[in-house]
Amino acid sequence: MFSLSKPLTVLATLALVVIVIAGLKATASILVPLMIATVLAVLASGPLLWIESKGVNHTLAALAVIIFMSVIVFAFITSLRISISDISSMMPHYQELFNIKFEELNRFAMQFGVDIHTLSITETQAFKNILTTGIKGVGSILSNTLIVLFILFFILFEVASFPKKMEMIWKHGEATVESIKEVVNNINHYIAIKTATSLLTGTTVALFTYMLGIDFALFLGIIAFVLNFIPTIGSIIAAIPAILIAWLTLGVDILVYTTIGYLVINISISNLIEPKFMGKGLGLSALVVFLSLIFWGWVFGIVGMLFSAILTMIIKISLASSKESKWIATLIDDPKM
Repeated sequence: MFSLSKPLTVLATLALVVIVIAGLKATASILVPLMIATVLAVLASGPLLWIESKGVNHTLAALAVIIFMSVIVFAFITSLRISISDISSMMPHYQELFNIKFEELNRFAMQFGVDIHTLSITETQAFKNILTTGIKGVGSILSNTLIVLFILFFILFEVASFPKKMEMIWKHGEATVESIKEVVNNINHYIAIKTATSLLTGTTVALFTYMLGIDFALFLGIIAFVLNFIPTIGSIIAAIPAILIAWLTLGVDILVYTTIGYLVINISISNLIEPKFMGKGLGLSALVVFLSLIFWGWVFGIVGMLFSAILTMIIKISLASSKESKWIATLIDDPKM
């Protein structure tokens, strides 16, 4: 006899997934600061435990780590605010340079019977829209800074009690807590290595663009640092402002040097240095990484894109813990693993 139980279960599961996704998107303004604070807490947990190992009281150790990270965050934000302010003040000048360069490019194209002048208004407006969207995205992150630091403050003070709470939740807590610790350690390892390689990328880009005489070298370094967290396309997007500024202000030769430099920096760090320390990484296929980038970007905006690999890995681990959904975890796994 035909049973409807299985199709109904599938439909119920799909409906639940849709409801959860809608809930995540609706509460993005609340969840985004929480995600940022959680990632910072993961980074801070290492120094916190190291300080405690020296015999320092947990409260004092947590307070010291929070003060240190607050200084770093505010220094980062101050640098970003100054850079954005400088760029905003220079926008009319760059708009004029863009119009001049575009006319030169159009005259060159006309030699081959191609008229690109009709694209000027559309492309210029598109560029403005992209820049405006990016600045708004950064502004929304900066506006949540104090909230993020407060959440970080309370998370670090609760770190020591997490294992005990886990044991109280699960009857056989020891095995469960150990598996959770393993997951946290893997994610902690990924975040730490990714942060270090992103910092190396940003510093190298800032020095490289400064040596070439490209404007806003500090800003370009910050952008390279942040966007390096975005899998696959982050480093490509980070190169666009530098290439565009080099083309507008310094000419084609510096544009070529800039393009080659970015390729060398990103290939060296992402394909040589990072895999050496990352090991097996998060174990996600390239297709899944790209699709997760689109999905989490749609749900949480730019922060979702930055944390897309981590969020997808958490889902993969959750799926792998159940016999019924383990096949999905295998499907999104990296076939090279």
